[in-house]
Amino acid sequence: MTLFRTAGPTLAGALALVALAASPAHAQKNTNYESYTSYNGMTLSSVAGCPGITWRLVRNPKGEVHGYATYADLSGVSFVKGMLGADGNFKLDLTPTGIGAGPSGHATGHRAANGEVDGTLTGSRCANATIAIPPGTLAYPPGH
Repeated sequence: MTLFRTAGPTLAGALALVALAASPAHAQKNTNYESYTSYNGMTLSSVAGCPGITWRLVRNPKGEVHGYATYADLSGVSFVKGMLGADGNFKLDLTPTGIGAGPSGHATGHRAANGEVDGTLTGSRCANATIAIPPGTLAYPPGH
């Protein structure tokens, strides 16, 4: 019986914490993620016998790009960080995380108003590629 008596106040305390976490003051600290855009896809390596490079990127309203890239065979992971300028030009740096031997290098290029992307990834070993993404595959939510 003692266990049930102490569980009541503990449960009440937990419910109070949940109510506090859901308060309007807490909700105001959240970022408006509806204005973020994302891209998930793959670029083939231009080096024969190398795996492609998969991307998972997010761009915030300031044009900052963050995410990660992996080789398609999951032999390594890299952080991706860079900028997409108002003129559509981008520069991304790929830095291996230490988990395997991830792609290392720099991607530069241009994103057109219709969403088409043309660029180049230049780096070490397999991290060399031509980036060509057709219109309409980068914007989420649509129109951003």
